[in-house]
Amino acid sequence: MSKTLWSLAAALALVSGTASAQTAQSVLQAASKNLGADNLKCITYTGTSGYVGIVGQAHDIRDDWPKVAISNYTRTINYDAKSSYEDRTITQGNHPRVGGGGIPLQGEQRQQAYVLDKTAWNMQGENAVPQPDAADVRQIDIWMSPHGFIKGAMAPGANPVLITRYENGAVGTLAGLRYRKLNIISFTFGKYRINGTFNDENLLERVETRIANPVRGDLNYEAEYTQWKEVGGVKFPGNFHNHTDWDNETQAPNYNGGHNSFGLTVTGFKPNECGQALTVPANVQNAKPEQVTVTSTQLAPGVFYLTGGSHHSVSVEFRDYVALVEAPLNQARTLAVFDAVRKMYPNKPVKYVVNSHNHFDHLGGIRTSFHEGATIITHASNRDFYKNEVLSHEPWTLEPDRLSLYPPTESTISNW
Repeated sequence: MSKTLWSLAAALALVSGTASAQTAQSVLQAASKNLGADNLKCITYTGTSGYVGIVGQAHDIRDDWPKVAISNYTRTINYDAKSSYEDRTITQGNHPRVGGGGIPLQGEQRQQAYVLDKTAWNMQGENAVPQPDAADVRQIDIWMSPHGFIKGAMAPGANPVLITRYENGAVGTLAGLRYRKLNIISFTFGKYRINGTFNDENLLERVETRIANPVRGDLNYEAEYTQWKEVGGVKFPGNFHNHTDWDNETQAPNYNGGHNSFGLTVTGFKPNECGQALTVPANVQNAKPEQVTVTSTQLAPGVFYLTGGSHHSVSVEFRDYVALVEAPLNQARTLAVFDAVRKMYPNKPVKYVVNSHNHFDHLGGIRTSFHEGATIITHASNRDFYKNEVLSHEPWTLEPDRLSLYPPTESTISNW
């Protein structure tokens, strides 16, 4: 018995010594060599089937994000230039025709999204449309791509950290995998922490981070890669499966069902196919996010239409208070609307905010309204999600709002 224990102890010491010799850099170097990232400057990949989930636009908050089909897809990522060009054509396909975000689609719709370093834009026909608020996430997408993760983690100042853990199975495309040891590399990109999971074949299975969202705060954002193939010494996944939100799927209850946001079957990829170098269109170069404006138009005595930007509100005066119908988009928009109402009625509080439905573009100012002391009136089916997940006082680290920084002591939510 004693001899057996000593043998076991010696074996464990050997395993421990092997593990301790492994570092973040050694794991990254092995993965880089295995995936062919060492000499890869750019890559172009294509697909003809997949889906796009329209985040925040579920018909019922307990449903997954509504989907549209991808009929054609091309993306070129240039790691040296920090640029990406995504060109996709979407159709309604066979997906249910319910939800928000412009569905059901009629015919085909082409979407072209660009980012070059800190500048983002879309193309609509021949016209470049600035997208300054999208630049961060589009850059993150570069460094969450299979080879981009390795290059980002090995870049100066990334400060990669290695941890190891055992996992037993998974959900999504990784479901059913054996109990196994995994290497997790974590590095920082600006204010974001990006985590990548490598298996024992030095393949990148999963990349996860959090992005700022006015409804969910630090919003879960992740990609899973499977079905790897090799071309010219470079390995690339044959399947992409992305999640947005629903970060605690193994920890019930979940009050919202939205999670699947992108899927693609890759039909081909070309290593070091860089395409034409991107240049920022003149009208995009110095574009800034639009300033918040509120214009008040009287519809009837005590009733004002509060317009400006893409989403609007209506204020209704009562004897002792004001009710607001809709608090959309984000904190900045809602604070501007509250300021406009208070100037009209300096001695009456905004006591109620009526929320018409759960879509994130109509929900983005609910937390601000809640913080300002308004009772939220919404449909009964939304109550658990709003109360337990949207109006939470948990810290927001990426873009803190008033509710996370200065949580009130008392507040209410109602339903009809």
